[in-house]
Amino acid sequence: MNDMQNAGKLRTQVATDFHMKNWGKGQFSVSTSEEAKTFVKKAKDWYACADVQEQIKSLTTKVHDWLIANKESTDQYGDPISAKGPWFDLSKMDYTDDFARLDLRRAAIRNHLYAHGQRRLLNLMAHKDTGLLHEDTYQLFDDASSFEMKALHEEWMGLFLKDKKQNRCLDLTRLRNHFLGKGTSPTKIRNKRLIVMAGLGLWSVDRDSSGHTAVDIGEVSILFHKNVFVPVLQRFESNSLNPNPNPNPIKEI
Repeated sequence: MNDMQNAGKLRTQVATDFHMKNWGKGQFSVSTSEEAKTFVKKAKDWYACADVQEQIKSLTTKVHDWLIANKESTDQYGDPISAKGPWFDLSKMDYTDDFARLDLRRAAIRNHLYAHGQRRLLNLMAHKDTGLLHEDTYQLFDDASSFEMKALHEEWMGLFLKDKKQNRCLDLTRLRNHFLGKGTSPTKIRNKRLIVMAGLGLWSVDRDSSGHTAVDIGEVSILFHKNVFVPVLQRFESNSLNPNPNPNPIKEI
């Protein structure tokens, strides 16, 4: 059996394990920490498959082009909706030299870009012709593209881009404080977020040297940031957020 056949066999086995449980009808809670450990391990193996990563890269190209066209928005499931207009309405942009206004525009486009772009990517991953995610995961995409998720995504990516060898991992207590508050049991973050985000590929879950849960940014988040978020943001910030009041100036002789 050659390497390609081995890779295909591995993916088939991982896919069977990954999709067989927890992805049905939105039932993502687990009874024990051992069940959680088993599921996130399967998710990590799934997103480590080379052909899975290649598929996701291909989908990020589609999402990038869709965002650049800026003709549609997404609904909560990531489906494109033309009736809602563009995901970011550039017709409202006027020229200004007010730094505060420009700063708010930058914040707004980052929020819209993350929400609509992330939902669109996850939607394509769950499409029946792609099969990277179970068809019952659509209901999770809105929460996965929330402002809280974006804030954590940017914190993680900042560390990732600064030093890829740096320890970026967060424990359940840190995640609980970010999403639910200090008075909540860390078990709730395991059931409500950890399983879901690991399954969607946005987080990668492992164990540290002491055997504690260690959560890092996932492969899908990294590919989304590099192939979608950054190039689209650069395009819009440079060309659209502050339109030139005199786009065709007369050159002085």
